[in-house]
Amino acid sequence: MSKTLFKRLKGKVIKDTVLKGGKTLSVVREKRRARKIRSALRGKKKGYTLREPGIDYVSAEKIIKTTRQRNRSLSGLQRRSRTIPELPKEDEGKLVFAIRMKVQNHSQMHTKVFKILKLLRLNKFHSGVFLRLTKATHQLLHLVSPYVVYGFPSTLSVRNLIFKRSYILKNGEKTALSSNKLVSERLGKFDVICIEDLVAQIVDRKAYFNKCTQFLLPFKLNFERDFYKNLLRKHGIQKIKYGNINEKIDDMIKQMN
Repeated sequence: MSKTLFKRLKGKVIKDTVLKGGKTLSVVREKRRARKIRSALRGKKKGYTLREPGIDYVSAEKIIKTTRQRNRSLSGLQRRSRTIPELPKEDEGKLVFAIRMKVQNHSQMHTKVFKILKLLRLNKFHSGVFLRLTKATHQLLHLVSPYVVYGFPSTLSVRNLIFKRSYILKNGEKTALSSNKLVSERLGKFDVICIEDLVAQIVDRKAYFNKCTQFLLPFKLNFERDFYKNLLRKHGIQKIKYGNINEKIDDMIKQMN
């Protein structure tokens, strides 16, 4: 096989074949596209489906399957809305940490379910937020209980999450909460001037609890491949029970933090 010839032009190495042919990138792309179409046409004669490049096609079977999954999601939501349990008085006002688990893809979920998750700021998989357990939040968490896990975290779990995984929005950009200055700039007018004050506001559900939780972006948690096996081996949790798992949320936070 003969060696490829090269020519030097202004310090750049250019293939001789490209110089002779005068081909541009657009011409190459057009020829490649034409080859794909000819190949697809040959496949159509053999019974294959012709797909024009650049256009995504969805089969009728997939549309029917997705529609049925969305309808089941809506039916479950309506069924849970008729059986909302009473909030125990001893739990009212407690601090709750809710985690969005990957049960269904968003395409398989009804829009009403997704809107509730978005209202709770749990529209992304394996994200977590702090909430105050009121009658309203209790109802919302019950409606989306097949998709979330929530419970009552300890002070240590709250501290570890905030110091390790807290992010905020600064000038429209996601920024790690790494200094007290970032806290005092945004929450100083509420007498919250350091990260410890932020932790105290959240743990004790003080007057500016909502301001502090909205200041923090939803926590992005780890999810390892052997997550469920590790829960069984380390913490004795055989199967995740979605919904309220009370104090066992600490084990999940420890595993996912």
